[in-house]
Amino acid sequence: MLEQKLQPIVSAIGAVACYFFLIVVAMIAYEVVSRYFFNAPTIWSHELSVMLCAAAFLLGGPYVHQHRSHIIISVAAERFSPLWRSRAQVLVSLLTLVFFIVLCIATFQQAADSIGFMEQSGTALNWPIPVYIKTLFASVAAFMALQTLFHVIADFKRL
Repeated sequence: MLEQKLQPIVSAIGAVACYFFLIVVAMIAYEVVSRYFFNAPTIWSHELSVMLCAAAFLLGGPYVHQHRSHIIISVAAERFSPLWRSRAQVLVSLLTLVFFIVLCIATFQQAADSIGFMEQSGTALNWPIPVYIKTLFASVAAFMALQTLFHVIADFKRL
């Protein structure tokens, strides 16, 4: 039930995240025109574009994971019988869950440290971008661990 409530939210976030790349393209185009035609480069475009791309990749992960649209080596999977394919999927889902649990522990610690001393980028603007990205990374890792738990349950039901 919780999984079904989260699906539209994940889809909406994934749809919004893809527009971050369009914003980055517009920002870089503005930077190029500003720099080369008006000799007035910006100091914010590079830092902001890196942050938006990182956020887009992070927010796109749950969408891909929810739909199980990630890369799979189908040549190996097709060699198994349906029963063994289901068993292999359970194993893969369990290993993925372990990975995301470990990732959660690591990213939550890094986010807490970053928030603790308000880590900044160290550039001319010195924005607290690392705080935002590390916190987003930890949140996405936790969300993907939850999604993986739903996958594990669904995979066990298929056995």
